[in-house]
Amino acid sequence: MQHQWVYSSGSNWAVLDQATTQVVDKMWGSAESGWVHSPTFGNQPITSNQVNSHQFKPMASGWFYKNGAKWLPLETDLQERIEELWKSESDAWVESRAFGRVYINTQKLIMSTSETTWELLRDL
Repeated sequence: MQHQWVYSSGSNWAVLDQATTQVVDKMWGSAESGWVHSPTFGNQPITSNQVNSHQFKPMASGWFYKNGAKWLPLETDLQERIEELWKSESDAWVESRAFGRVYINTQKLIMSTSETTWELLRDL
């Protein structure tokens, strides 16, 4: 099974592009190293040590929000709360470290503040 991979980008996790995801998925748990030419990193080495040292991590599922043309992962606590709401087919106001107080609408798959609305994506 191929995972969706994210990488440590400062204090946040960013989603890897598809080409890099495929290479990292093959390296995961192995002793392989390799060069990857990808939109995310350019032509940079990615080693199994990086993959296994938590600079990368698989996301089997998760919640993302659309920021311009990119889908970015939401903070873990917020993902867990959205998943609970989604499974119970509920909507609610919730607190987020990154966004403050947000309204989650699981039918429309949107997250809103009083000023901004973002599309949501559940990735399996």
